Amino acid sequence: MKVNKYTIIACLIMLMVSGIFVYGIQDTNDKLFILFVGIFTGFLVSLVSAIVNYLHQKNLIFNSVMTQIADIYVNTLIIHRMTGIIVEKTQMMTRLDDLNYKSLLSLADLNIGFASSMNTKLYSPIIKGGSKNNAITEMMEFENDLMNLKFCIGKLQSYALEHDLLWMEINNRQYSKEELNALQGKRHLVIVQTAKLHEYEASLLQKIDKIAVPFYCSKNLTWEDSKKMLFAQADRILQQSK
Repeated sequence: MKVNKYTIIACLIMLMVSGIFVYGIQDTNDKLFILFVGIFTGFLVSLVSAIVNYLHQKNLIFNSVMTQIADIYVNTLIIHRMTGIIVEKTQMMTRLDDLNYKSLLSLADLNIGFASSMNTKLYSPIIKGGSKNNAITEMMEFENDLMNLKFCIGKLQSYALEHDLLWMEINNRQYSKEELNALQGKRHLVIVQTAKLHEYEASLLQKIDKIAVPFYCSKNLTWEDSKKMLFAQADRILQQSK
C-alpha cells in the first residue's frame, strides 16, 4: 500500500510537470509535443493503476479489520467471563493450576493471530485523519495490549504453578509457619492478580468498542447490533466448552 501511495504522489507530480510542458509547446514544436503527450499519457495510466491498487489494498485491510475485530471481541469476551469464573473459584480450589489458565493463554494467543492477520502495519493513508484512519492507528497500538494480555496470563499461570509446587512439597509432611505463610502469600497473589486481570480485560473490551464503531457505521449493521450477535456467539462457545 505504501508503494502505491508514493507511486500516486510521484505520478501526480510528473503529470503536472509534463502537462505544463504539453501546454507550453503545443504550438511550437510538434515532435516535443508528441513526446510529452506520450509521457503525460503514460503517467496518467500509471496513476490510474496505482489508485486502483491502492483502493483495493485499503478495502482489503478495512474488511479484514472489520472481520477480525469481531473475532477478537468474542475471544476477549470469553476470556473475560472465564476469568470471572476463576476469580470466584480461587478461594475454594486447592490446586490453582486447575483453574484453566492454559485455556486463557491459548485464547490470548489466538487474539494475537487475529490481529496479525489484519495487516494494519501495511496501511499507509495518503490523507491522515478520519474515523477509520484513526481506528487503524488505535488498532496497531491495541496489538501491544493483546501481547500484554498474553504476558499477564502467562505470568499468572506461573504464580499458580509456584503455589501448587509449594503445596505439593509440604502437603504430606509437617510444615513450618513460614512455609504456611509463604503458601498463603502465593495464593493471595494469584487471587489479587486474577482480579486485576479481570478488570484489565474489561478495559480491553471498551477499547475494542472504540476501534470497531467506525467500521460498523451502516444503518443496517451497527456495532451495537453486531455485539448482540457476538455476545450470543460467546455464550454458545462457553456452553459447548462445559
